[in-house]
Amino acid sequence: MENMPTYRLGRASWWPGCPVNTDVVTEVFAPLTRELSVTRIDSDPTLPDYGDSGMVLLTAVSAPRPRG
Repeated sequence: MENMPTYRLGRASWWPGCPVNTDVVTEVFAPLTRELSVTRIDSDPTLPDYGDSGMVLLTAVSAPRPRG
């Protein structure tokens, strides 16, 4: 989830979030992949506000790891 500060499941389960955006995802995954595509999807205004600003969808092919 884009810019999501935490992840919650109900009232009792709370997990730390890692706020990301398309720039961060691209920067981290570009050196490790090929055919990288990063797409942003707006948040759905009909859903409860969880603190995110949308979704970041990544598709790619894993790049071969160098040997040696």
